[in-house]
Amino acid sequence: NWEGVKCLFRKLTLSNKQKFNGRPRLLYSQLFDFNDCFVSLACAISLMIRPDYEKTVLDFKKAYGNFFYLEIIHASFKMTDRRDKKEREENPMEMPDQAKLVNLRNIEMHTKHNIPLVATHDAHYATEDQAKAFEVLLCIQTRSKMSVPRDARFFFGDDDIYIKGEMEMFL
Repeated sequence: NWEGVKCLFRKLTLSNKQKFNGRPRLLYSQLFDFNDCFVSLACAISLMIRPDYEKTVLDFKKAYGNFFYLEIIHASFKMTDRRDKKEREENPMEMPDQAKLVNLRNIEMHTKHNIPLVATHDAHYATEDQAKAFEVLLCIQTRSKMSVPRDARFFFGDDDIYIKGEMEMFL
């Protein structure tokens, strides 16, 4: 509704006023200032690996009440890891493994604190046929070239990150 749109604009304006390294941002405490006009989903991997994860989840549940959900995400893709070979070997972390960790933690919080779950899918473009254009845009953003092999430049690992229909989500 229009109230939600105005609320979103207020949050965007605030984040643009508080730039950090030239990028818009909100302080952690400000995430709770707009709980009257947002639905909140928790899935970010950086959130899940925090030592105070459970407290963070309970803070969001307290602030957003029935409008706070935990995500179960299907991440079949593997992002290209641009770290050097030695670092990759010492600390491997593939996206599917991260997604499994997130899902397990969210199921644990769902069971323990009765927070509803929602199934999601990572989407970076609208339709399957936009995969090539998205890949070109990634090359432009990262100053790479399409002629460079996918495993030597930033790439999401497959062309399956488009908005899926209900039936595709079950497959």
